[in-house]
Amino acid sequence: MQNNATILCDACFTKISESDITCDKCGYPLKGTPAAQKKFIANKNANEIDHYTYKKDLKISVRALYLAAAGCIITGVLQYGSDSDEELKFYALIVNLIFAFVFVALGAWIPKKPLSAILVGTMLYGGIQVLNLLYDPLTLTRNIIVKVAIVVVLIRGIVAGANIDKVKKELKIQ
Repeated sequence: MQNNATILCDACFTKISESDITCDKCGYPLKGTPAAQKKFIANKNANEIDHYTYKKDLKISVRALYLAAAGCIITGVLQYGSDSDEELKFYALIVNLIFAFVFVALGAWIPKKPLSAILVGTMLYGGIQVLNLLYDPLTLTRNIIVKVAIVVVLIRGIVAGANIDKVKKELKIQ
C-alpha cells in the first residue's frame, strides 16, 4: 500500500515530492546537510527582516516628501489668505502648489531612487526656506514648529533612504 501523506517544504510549506533535491519554489536544500538547511532558513529569515525594513523605510521616505508637499500647500493657502496684494498672493499660491506637486512627484520616485529623491526633496525644501527668508525675513519665525518638524521628518527620510539603498543592494532589488 502506497503512503499518500503530503510532504511539505520546511522553508515555504509548498508541496514537494520525495524525490526532489531542492524545493522548486524557494530552493530549500531538501536533501542537504542539517547545517546547509539551517543556513538556508537563517538567510531566508534575514531576507524577510530586510524586506520588512525596506517597506517600512520606504513609507517613511515617501511620507516625508508628502509632508513637505502638505507644508507647501498650507503655506500657500496661508499666504493667499493673509497677503493684501491680490496679484502677489495669487502667484504665491501657484508657486507653492507647484512645489507641492514636485514633492509628490519625488515621493512617487522614491521606490526607484530612494536616497536621491529624498535628498533632492530636502534640498528643495531648504532652498524654498532660504528664498522665503530672502523675500521676507519674518518668514523664518512663522510656523517655525511646522518647519522644524518637516526638517526632522526629512532627515529621518534621508536615513531611511540610505537604509533602502543598502537593502536594495544586499537583496539585489532593482
